[in-house]
Amino acid sequence: MALDTTAILGRGAVKDTYNLLADGIGQVLRVLARQAGAALQAWATEQGFGSYVAEQSLKGQAGLNWDDPKEQQRLLQAIVADADRVLEVVRQARRGWEEGSPEDQALAEAAGLLSRVLAQDIERRTDGPALQQGVAPDRVISVHDPEMRHGRKSKAKRFDGHKGALAVDTDSQLITAVAALPGNAADHEQALELVQQSEEATGCPVAETMGDCAYGDGTTRQAFADAARELIAKVPAVTNQGRFPKTRFAIDLDAGTCTCPAGETTADLRPSAGGGGTFHFAAAVCAACPLRAECVRGKGGRTVQLHPQEALLQAARAFQASPAFGEYRRLRQTVEHRIARLVQLGIR
Repeated sequence: MALDTTAILGRGAVKDTYNLLADGIGQVLRVLARQAGAALQAWATEQGFGSYVAEQSLKGQAGLNWDDPKEQQRLLQAIVADADRVLEVVRQARRGWEEGSPEDQALAEAAGLLSRVLAQDIERRTDGPALQQGVAPDRVISVHDPEMRHGRKSKAKRFDGHKGALAVDTDSQLITAVAALPGNAADHEQALELVQQSEEATGCPVAETMGDCAYGDGTTRQAFADAARELIAKVPAVTNQGRFPKTRFAIDLDAGTCTCPAGETTADLRPSAGGGGTFHFAAAVCAACPLRAECVRGKGGRTVQLHPQEALLQAARAFQASPAFGEYRRLRQTVEHRIARLVQLGIR
């Protein structure tokens, strides 16, 4: 069994904060007008919200000098004020419906989405609302498809939408299980569930599961180990800003020792609350070491982190360095071929 994910591009319009808020207001207005039995444009205009349901975008209507921060701020304050006002209209309207009724739920859903966009993109200051600095975790990027997210399959390639997760039988090359993940989800999410779904769908046990290094983290390995399943995935490479990485140290878990590239050994292991710990080399030992410049930053001694799943990661590193790992690398390409075929069929 081989696992992988691929980008599924969303169809919802992705907009900046100004137009995202405007779209959110427009969504609420559509629900309110429909429940009032009125034409949208006429009703919205009567309530003072006509610009939010016009054909032209709100930013297009504004005609601002976008190089002037004060004009930007005035527009943002006006949009936020209208958002607050329309949310108050919703609160009043919901009083006229039985709690939990279809009408009440429709209003709650539309207002909830607008409130979320306000919370994630707007900072409430004493001198007025302002754009949040940075990007909120799990940020909604489209009110037309609220489940879309900014995602990445690499540092250089960003997409807007979702991730499709696949399980492929490497013998038959059949796709045996799929899952739709948020675009910002880690590739390894639902990895174990995909294997279980594959067994249910095919009626055949899965002996081994393969994935790329995105599935090689300690937590995923532990989940498979706890389920008595075998996961074969490359451990992500370790770097240390040009100095000796952790992989240059010999860690003996049974003896509780760590030996550095210069041959010095420490047993000073200080446990961490979440598992694992940190090996500490004495500052005096490191100070006299001819390899210090290649190993240590600062004045103290070198430290080496011990991962909570260090034993699993050590075993995986040893296996991926063996000749036997090459066959699994070849088999894993099966899922990449299935993804390529799905792309041909229009998955994105």
